[in-house]
Amino acid sequence: MIIFPPLYKKGFPQLHFVARYDLFLQGLPGFQQSYHPFIGALLFYVNMRKPMRLLNAHPIRKYETTTVRELLIDIKDKMGDFCIDDILTEKWNFLFYALRPGEDDKKLKISEVIKPHYNRVLKKQYRSLGSFLKDRDFREEVKDLERSIVQEQEIELIELLNEGGTLCLFPEGDLSLDGKLRKIKAGLHDVLKETKTNVRILPINITYDFMFTTSCLQLEE
Repeated sequence: MIIFPPLYKKGFPQLHFVARYDLFLQGLPGFQQSYHPFIGALLFYVNMRKPMRLLNAHPIRKYETTTVRELLIDIKDKMGDFCIDDILTEKWNFLFYALRPGEDDKKLKISEVIKPHYNRVLKKQYRSLGSFLKDRDFREEVKDLERSIVQEQEIELIELLNEGGTLCLFPEGDLSLDGKLRKIKAGLHDVLKETKTNVRILPINITYDFMFTTSCLQLEE
């Protein structure tokens, strides 16, 4: 994304990119889990939404990297600023309230817990809504909410292709560790199925196998 924009001025076609949804959220929550808490505290104030958009990046949800804060932000923005006691399991309520001793009488709202003070808990992956949200009906509502977010993101990509745009993406959703093609994400099929224009697909494979093989032969010689 950084390399291509300067080439647009030289007549190259403008490229658009698909990027992980959490890169567009303040604090880069999907990355915080891998870093020291001090680094995570600094990342909390980083917001890449505008730079990502300027680089022609389009968000796409990736469920396995979704953090507690991402989910709470979605709930607050789309469903309302709930008191966390009303929606979270006892375990998760304890994690938040344990970080504020002596203030147990004050109930916490979502808008209050998506702040730096609770970052240690917020950067955890929720993975299963069943271990996070206590009410079954509410869990289903949140699942529907997340599906609608994915659909909105897919519609944005479909409209881009219908307008003749060029879209770059990882159809496997990740890098291959063994050089073999992984299972193509279902979202790509959905986008192509709904696109009204004929889309040409150009596969690109970036690999270091040749360099690795060459270096091994040199060592053997």
